[in-house]
Amino acid sequence: MDIKIRRAQSEEELKACAELFTDNDPWKKIGETYEYNYDKVHSPGTEVYVAMDNDRVAGCLLLEMDSTLKAFVRGLVVSEEYRSKKIGSALLKHIEERVFSETKNVFLFCSSERGHRFYKANGYEEIGVIKDLNQPGMHETIFRKTIGTLH
Repeated sequence: MDIKIRRAQSEEELKACAELFTDNDPWKKIGETYEYNYDKVHSPGTEVYVAMDNDRVAGCLLLEMDSTLKAFVRGLVVSEEYRSKKIGSALLKHIEERVFSETKNVFLFCSSERGHRFYKANGYEEIGVIKDLNQPGMHETIFRKTIGTLH
């Protein structure tokens, strides 16, 4: 396995990312369709990063640099067969280098215990909870990684 992290470069890679989001939780659980995720990966202002295993998308991360939170990870997903191989961590590290060259914080939402453990292990801190954001009983924890205050 020779994983390379980079910006998505083709329509096929963007489609593969939309499929990954559609086929995996929490997006599958809340009923996001392929069409919704296709639009999400094509959204203006969204930077799509892929973890490539030769010509196969093993994982992807969506980053918004122009959101209210300045640097917001809109989604991170790794294909099931590539999980537990540090691909998610590599995607985070890659975008953190980009983010921290412009701003001091990265924000994201997470709704699963597995995700909570993952983000904490990668240096993210819980800063709040939004209850019932996507569905009743499904809470999103806000995480932040910082290299300092804004001023």
